[in-house]
Amino acid sequence: MDVILLEKKKMAQAMNFGKYPVLSVDLDNKLHEDDDYAIGCECRVAWDRDDGRYNGMTTKCTLKIEGGKYFLTNPGIIIKACHGVDDFIEDIRRANLPLVHKGQTVAVAHYSKELDIKFVRVMKVSDRIDILCETVATLEDF
Repeated sequence: MDVILLEKKKMAQAMNFGKYPVLSVDLDNKLHEDDDYAIGCECRVAWDRDDGRYNGMTTKCTLKIEGGKYFLTNPGIIIKACHGVDDFIEDIRRANLPLVHKGQTVAVAHYSKELDIKFVRVMKVSDRIDILCETVATLEDF
Protein backbone atom coordinates (compact mmCIF):
# COMPACT_ATOMS: atom_id res chain seq x y z
CA MET A 1 0.00 0.00 0.00
CA ASP A 2 1.19 3.51 -0.78
CA VAL A 3 1.84 5.65 2.27
CA ILE A 4 1.04 9.00 0.60
CA LEU A 5 -2.01 9.04 -1.66
CA LEU A 6 -2.28 11.79 -4.29
CA GLU A 7 -4.70 10.26 -6.78
CA LYS A 8 -8.33 11.34 -6.27
CA LYS A 9 -9.73 7.80 -6.41
CA LYS A 10 -7.23 6.40 -3.88
CA MET A 11 -7.80 9.32 -1.50
CA ALA A 12 -11.56 8.78 -1.71
CA GLN A 13 -11.20 5.06 -1.07
CA ALA A 14 -9.05 5.66 2.02
CA MET A 15 -11.46 8.24 3.43
CA ASN A 16 -14.92 7.05 2.38
CA PHE A 17 -15.14 3.30 2.81
CA GLY A 18 -15.00 3.26 6.61
CA LYS A 19 -11.91 1.08 6.61
CA TYR A 20 -9.80 3.66 8.48
CA PRO A 21 -10.60 6.45 10.93
CA VAL A 22 -9.96 9.74 9.13
CA LEU A 23 -7.99 12.48 10.85
CA SER A 24 -7.35 15.82 9.20
CA VAL A 25 -4.73 18.53 9.39
CA ASP A 26 -4.92 22.03 7.93
CA LEU A 27 -1.32 22.75 6.96
CA ASP A 28 -2.12 26.48 7.10
CA ASN A 29 -3.02 26.21 10.83
CA LYS A 30 0.33 27.30 12.28
CA LEU A 31 1.36 29.58 15.09
CA HIS A 32 3.95 31.30 12.88
CA GLU A 33 4.24 31.32 9.10
CA ASP A 34 7.71 29.75 9.03
CA ASP A 35 6.92 27.01 11.58
CA ASP A 36 7.44 23.35 10.78
CA TYR A 37 4.38 22.82 12.95
CA ALA A 38 0.69 22.29 12.20
CA ILE A 39 -2.37 21.63 14.34
CA GLY A 40 -4.89 19.08 13.13
CA CYS A 41 -8.25 17.79 14.22
CA GLU A 42 -9.35 16.38 17.53
CA CYS A 43 -9.92 12.67 17.98
CA ARG A 44 -10.59 10.17 20.73
CA VAL A 45 -7.93 7.62 21.70
CA ALA A 46 -9.12 4.36 23.25
CA TRP A 47 -7.32 3.03 26.30
CA ASP A 48 -7.79 0.35 28.92
CA ARG A 49 -6.23 0.08 32.34
CA ASP A 50 -3.96 -2.88 33.03
CA ASP A 51 -6.11 -3.97 35.98
CA GLY A 52 -9.20 -4.37 33.77
CA ARG A 53 -11.16 -1.53 35.35
CA TYR A 54 -12.56 1.18 33.09
CA ASN A 55 -12.27 -0.84 29.88
CA GLY A 56 -13.45 1.08 26.84
CA MET A 57 -12.36 4.51 28.10
CA THR A 58 -11.27 7.22 25.68
CA THR A 59 -9.37 10.46 26.00
CA LYS A 60 -9.65 13.50 23.71
CA CYS A 61 -6.49 14.34 21.79
CA THR A 62 -5.35 16.80 19.14
CA LEU A 63 -3.28 15.78 16.13
CA LYS A 64 -0.08 17.85 15.87
CA ILE A 65 2.80 17.74 13.42
CA GLU A 66 6.16 19.10 14.46
CA GLY A 67 9.47 18.56 12.70
CA GLY A 68 7.86 15.97 10.42
CA LYS A 69 6.69 13.86 13.39
CA TYR A 70 3.03 13.20 14.12
CA PHE A 71 1.68 13.27 17.68
CA LEU A 72 -1.69 12.83 19.39
CA THR A 73 -1.54 15.16 22.38
CA ASN A 74 -3.75 15.78 25.37
CA PRO A 75 -3.33 19.04 27.28
CA GLY A 76 -5.09 17.64 30.36
CA ILE A 77 -8.58 17.39 31.77
CA ILE A 78 -10.49 19.69 34.08
CA ILE A 79 -13.33 18.20 36.09
CA LYS A 80 -16.02 20.69 37.06
CA ALA A 81 -18.47 20.42 39.93
CA CYS A 82 -21.54 21.06 37.77
CA HIS A 83 -22.44 19.71 34.35
CA GLY A 84 -24.50 22.26 32.43
CA VAL A 85 -26.07 22.35 28.98
CA ASP A 86 -22.85 23.69 27.38
CA ASP A 87 -20.93 20.78 28.91
CA PHE A 88 -23.54 18.37 27.56
CA ILE A 89 -23.26 19.87 24.06
CA GLU A 90 -19.46 19.51 24.25
CA ASP A 91 -19.93 15.84 25.30
CA ILE A 92 -22.07 15.28 22.19
CA ARG A 93 -19.45 16.90 19.95
CA ARG A 94 -16.69 14.86 21.56
CA ALA A 95 -18.67 11.61 21.15
CA ASN A 96 -18.65 12.13 17.38
CA LEU A 97 -14.88 12.58 17.05
CA PRO A 98 -12.92 9.89 15.19
CA LEU A 99 -11.93 7.01 17.50
CA VAL A 100 -8.48 5.46 17.17
CA HIS A 101 -6.91 2.44 18.92
CA LYS A 102 -3.30 1.48 19.54
CA GLY A 103 -1.71 -0.18 16.52
CA GLN A 104 -4.58 0.87 14.22
CA THR A 105 -4.21 2.16 10.67
CA VAL A 106 -5.55 5.69 10.13
CA ALA A 107 -5.93 7.98 7.13
CA VAL A 108 -4.55 11.48 7.75
CA ALA A 109 -6.03 13.95 5.26
CA HIS A 110 -3.70 16.93 4.71
CA TYR A 111 -4.79 20.12 3.00
CA SER A 112 -3.72 23.70 2.43
CA LYS A 113 -5.98 26.26 0.79
CA GLU A 114 -3.07 28.69 0.70
CA LEU A 115 -0.81 26.28 -1.23
CA ASP A 116 -3.70 24.55 -3.06
CA ILE A 117 -2.59 21.06 -2.07
CA LYS A 118 -4.34 17.97 -0.73
CA PHE A 119 -3.20 14.44 -0.01
CA VAL A 120 -3.89 11.52 2.30
CA ARG A 121 -1.16 9.83 4.31
CA VAL A 122 -1.88 6.32 5.60
CA MET A 123 -0.26 5.89 9.02
CA LYS A 124 -0.20 3.57 12.02
CA VAL A 125 -0.99 4.57 15.61
CA SER A 126 1.78 3.58 18.02
CA ASP A 127 1.37 0.36 19.95
CA ARG A 128 1.82 2.28 23.20
CA ILE A 129 -0.90 4.59 24.53
CA ASP A 130 0.07 6.68 27.57
CA ILE A 131 -2.71 8.91 28.87
CA LEU A 132 -0.49 10.19 31.69
CA CYS A 133 1.78 12.02 29.23
CA GLU A 134 1.00 15.03 27.07
CA THR A 135 1.96 12.95 24.02
CA VAL A 136 -0.58 10.14 24.28
CA ALA A 137 0.47 8.37 21.06
CA THR A 138 2.46 8.89 17.90
CA LEU A 139 1.65 8.16 14.26
CA GLU A 140 4.21 6.47 12.02
CA ASP A 141 4.42 5.49 8.37
CA PHE A 142 4.27 1.77 7.60
